[in-house]
Amino acid sequence: MNEGCARPGRPRSAEVDRAIIQATLDLLVDEGYTALTVEAVAARACVGKTTVYRRWANKDVLVADALSSVNEELPPVPTAGSLRDRLVALLEQIRTRSPETVSGRIMPRMVAYARSHPELFEVYQTRVLQPRRERVRSVLREGVTS
Repeated sequence: MNEGCARPGRPRSAEVDRAIIQATLDLLVDEGYTALTVEAVAARACVGKTTVYRRWANKDVLVADALSSVNEELPPVPTAGSLRDRLVALLEQIRTRSPETVSGRIMPRMVAYARSHPELFEVYQTRVLQPRRERVRSVLREGVTS
């Protein structure tokens, strides 16, 4: 096939991708990592197992991408007010939103897996916790430089 040529077939559906990611997150919350299977994800997303495997090579890659998506639900970092006001607003966002969000509901499971699945916990730290910490650090850095 020539470079630059379109691949044959239909383009992948972003809606299907979202359904698979959401099904993965829901299963992580409801059943946990050990019970999560590609078959269960496909069934919950109402797609075929091959649809999942066309997009993700295995369960670990799928879970890593699903965990990465939880930070997409974060509101923007506050930009108005003093440094103190912005930090308080940012921490208040975290405190009030955590129990009702997917990431807040996943956190207890991920902490429980720190010993039994350290590689999964590492992915959680890298993909979820570190970006959230960086949001707070960015506000603090601004305060230090001003």
